[in-house]
Amino acid sequence: MNRTLLALALVFPLAAGAAVQIKRAEGPRSIAEAEQKQPAPLLEWFHPVYPPELKAEKLHETVRVRYIVDENGAIASPEVLNGDQRLHAAALAAIRQWKYRQPPENRKAEPVSYDVEFEFRPDGPPEGVSKFIPPYKVEPSPHYHPEELRAPDPVYPKHLENRQLFGEVELNLGVNKQGRVEGVEVVRATHADFLAVAFATVEQWEFQPARSGRLPESGEQIAVLTFTVLDAENNRPLKKDWLENNGISLRESGSPKPADFFDETPQAVSIVDPVYPHELLSKGVEGTAQVDFSVDHEGLVTDIAVVEATEPDFGATLAAAIAGWRFKPLYRHGEITGADFSIKWKFAKPSEENTAPESLAALAPGEKPISAKDLDRPLVPIYRRTPVYQKGFLDAKQPGQADIEVTINQSGRVCWPRIVSASQPEFGWAAATALSRWYFETPLKAGKPVSVRVVIPIRFNPK
Repeated sequence: MNRTLLALALVFPLAAGAAVQIKRAEGPRSIAEAEQKQPAPLLEWFHPVYPPELKAEKLHETVRVRYIVDENGAIASPEVLNGDQRLHAAALAAIRQWKYRQPPENRKAEPVSYDVEFEFRPDGPPEGVSKFIPPYKVEPSPHYHPEELRAPDPVYPKHLENRQLFGEVELNLGVNKQGRVEGVEVVRATHADFLAVAFATVEQWEFQPARSGRLPESGEQIAVLTFTVLDAENNRPLKKDWLENNGISLRESGSPKPADFFDETPQAVSIVDPVYPHELLSKGVEGTAQVDFSVDHEGLVTDIAVVEATEPDFGATLAAAIAGWRFKPLYRHGEITGADFSIKWKFAKPSEENTAPESLAALAPGEKPISAKDLDRPLVPIYRRTPVYQKGFLDAKQPGQADIEVTINQSGRVCWPRIVSASQPEFGWAAATALSRWYFETPLKAGKPVSVRVVIPIRFNPK
């Protein structure tokens, strides 16, 4: 098997961590960098001519003009923004005479939009310091952020419908000069399986592009995509039974459903699915596992314990996944409370009913993953989560390591991680679970998307 060690220098403390936000340099998920425009040197300016017929009125007023200095240093598209209409022609005639330095022959300048406030005074124009510095206020035109024109809603992932998970994905969108999404930066995601749909959705969105004055520019926009399963009868989100649909119940015998026990149905802000152990997956072994855990007053998961498992690895991987869950604070009788839960998970063979399409495609026969050394460019993650260390397994002062083999599919999603080596099993499961949520830039070979197989080393350092 052809494997490449992906040296990403991934060293993590023995604790939970926040998402690392990485901007893509190019491609359909890149954030376009804002253009750094330097003011064009002004060579010569001219006063507007005060209309003689207005002198008797002793009119004293300002007129604001917006104009563009084009790539050749010429004045283009002047327009009057405000002021007495009788002064507009004089203001436009003056600005058309202004001269800016042309760029050198070997460099093409970017157009820049400016605003100038001409002051019309019956006693004569204001005195200028020099021909290079006008006595009028000249400044870059204001910047306008992108405005949403068309934004279709995301389609809820079919394989998650039975689980009724509520999801949110927050993205920082790069919007190009044509008003199309040019890239994304992932801020947060409730569940990694919502990301593929979110990426596909925002690529359909259209915007009025960002502008400097009237000049279109690349810009950024925050987008929050919400995923809910709706009740067909009343068109309301189905949230009440989502815990039961994911095998979660209150641990105490005879307890009611969580939705009936708490003031409001508990809501998770981070949901992590267990990794299917590679050896068991390759052999087609199915099974179940049960893990007990507690949720503290801050919504953090604690006291994780494997109760039973048909295979030890099923219990270990489920425990590693639960460590990554986070809840909003739980309320009972108006007060924040902790609670003890249990989760039962069925490990079933991957299918369209239980697996994300991008992960399922990685199992299908066909093109074999290539080595990272054969790609057009190095692999760069655009979304990653740090491994969550399960407290209580090892001395917190003990460092650890794990090498995880993964397949990165044609869309950049990490699929089916396999533990190659680990200093302790818990480190291996924590690393594999974290990597199962990662996305990379689309792997390309000769400009075409391909799947790639690599080994990613994860290092755990004491805090």
